Amino acid sequence: MKRVISVSGSEEETVEICEKVAKLGLECSFDSKVKSTDGSISSIMIKLYDNDRIRLKEGHKDILAIITDVKNKYNANKKGMFTYQFTDLKTPVNKDLIMDALKYSKIKYEYLKSENELLAEITAQELDDLLKELQEIYIDLSYYPIGSKPVKNAVVLGVFISGVEMEDILELGLEKGCFREEDDRIVLNMDIDKVKTILCSAAN
Repeated sequence: MKRVISVSGSEEETVEICEKVAKLGLECSFDSKVKSTDGSISSIMIKLYDNDRIRLKEGHKDILAIITDVKNKYNANKKGMFTYQFTDLKTPVNKDLIMDALKYSKIKYEYLKSENELLAEITAQELDDLLKELQEIYIDLSYYPIGSKPVKNAVVLGVFISGVEMEDILELGLEKGCFREEDDRIVLNMDIDKVKTILCSAAN
């Protein structure tokens, strides 16, 4: 038995769809062709095979779900927002830090907890660039005796938004009473939302 699924989109979309479908481990084949003169739009045909009708139906459903997720990632909804699966983000950055970075960058976003999805007014490439920058700053934290995750997130956020060096952010945080030193570690000493506001305005 066979089912055929056709989908068109940008090269990025169609390649990502094929890669994700291939990881499902289903028996299927892919045919593709370029639809636009500049090569930017492609069309793919996914042929799914299975002798079991139920497995074929489930496989078809899984492929359609992948297509929907990828389409929502590369095509904005009516509100101008793109949809991202947190589990699908290429650069590993914790969820709270991502949402704070968007909030303090004044980028419109929504978090759908039940689906674990992020809707944001930012393209996939722009989001990936943002995550890479956050990750680079986060890696620098290993050189400093910083305590809990909320403190680490606040420091990274402050550096990211203000553009001020990490040492200066930490010094400011201690001076303003955001943090205190305890057992040779820098720990939280104030309401976390106040801390974020102070550190993010460090350049002012």
